[in-house]
Amino acid sequence: MADVIEVLPLGWSESGEPIRVPVGATGWRVKLYRPGVKKPDLVRDEYGMPAMIPLQATPEEFRSLMGAGGRYRLEPVFSDGRSIADSEPALIILREKAEEVAVPQQQQQVGGIDSNELILRLIEQHSESTNRTHELLNEMMSDHRAQVTALARVPGRSV
Repeated sequence: MADVIEVLPLGWSESGEPIRVPVGATGWRVKLYRPGVKKPDLVRDEYGMPAMIPLQATPEEFRSLMGAGGRYRLEPVFSDGRSIADSEPALIILREKAEEVAVPQQQQQVGGIDSNELILRLIEQHSESTNRTHELLNEMMSDHRAQVTALARVPGRSV
């Protein structure tokens, strides 16, 4: 394979590793995986030409160009649109707009207290309880050490 260039914003493999893009690549040819189909389809622009985006495009720019969510395969190409032999494709998955926005859940109340607030209070109380238990154990161990030391000092007594 040709020399490697820097990691690109969209240059990631299916396994999450940065891909090596050959020198001379200037853009990505875009293909879309349709549900239930193994081979991706070429995405075409409004004029029916193969959709290509700049090599340095960001995920935000890609979304604005593609619009629709889906699983996309990006193949490095030369400036004239020709494929680059033995080049590794990138993969990007765009979620649908509705999937991106988290739908606020209804606040659940427990005894008149918001459930999230209750969980935080329980965590704080557990932490305080654990700290107090450690303090008590340390005090008991100190007392025990003092008793053992005192017994060890008694003449004729072995511990």
